[in-house]
Amino acid sequence: MDDLLITDNRPKKETNSEWIAPDAHGQDFFEVDQSLKGLLRLYLPDDRGEHMTPHYSRRGSIFGDSSTHFDCLSDRHSPVLQSRDPLGRDEDWIGFHPAYREMEAISAVSQGKVTLEDA
Repeated sequence: MDDLLITDNRPKKETNSEWIAPDAHGQDFFEVDQSLKGLLRLYLPDDRGEHMTPHYSRRGSIFGDSSTHFDCLSDRHSPVLQSRDPLGRDEDWIGFHPAYREMEAISAVSQGKVTLEDA
């Protein structure tokens, strides 16, 4: 059980800015998350863990690399409620930035979901 705990000696933080997490762009989120790996070892049977680890690792690299660019863009461009079409008719719909749609596509592909529209 003790091998699941992270007990390295962390240096004391001198200023508030030292508490800010480093930039994670390009990192494999699964590989750097030692707490998650410990929980998976604790709760998943060994054979299931061995089977799932490559899937988690692939998704960690996808979400750590390609989606960080799109999430920054979609954070800057929030969805917008469009209440009328160009002719003035009531057409309530939500307009999303293309980066948001790219993140949806990355997520769907990484989960193995394919729709008829994609075929």
